[in-house]
Amino acid sequence: MCFAFMGLELASTMGSEMRHPERDLPRAALAAGAVTLVAYIALTWALQVLLPLREIGAIQGVVQGVAQGAERFGSRG
Repeated sequence: MCFAFMGLELASTMGSEMRHPERDLPRAALAAGAVTLVAYIALTWALQVLLPLREIGAIQGVVQGVAQGAERFGSRG
């Protein structure tokens, strides 16, 4: 899943343009993986806080969370 969201497939292309790819690419991959993990955990936590577990839809869960959050904080669109 990390490959789909982080752009690690471009590492072979960008490696020739970097000064120290053997040092920088692994660091960048770890940093991007950590940021992605934190984002997924934060989103999952926020959805669980905003919506009851049985109401979170597999497809529209994020949209449901945004709608519930907007309603809860008084910003109806």
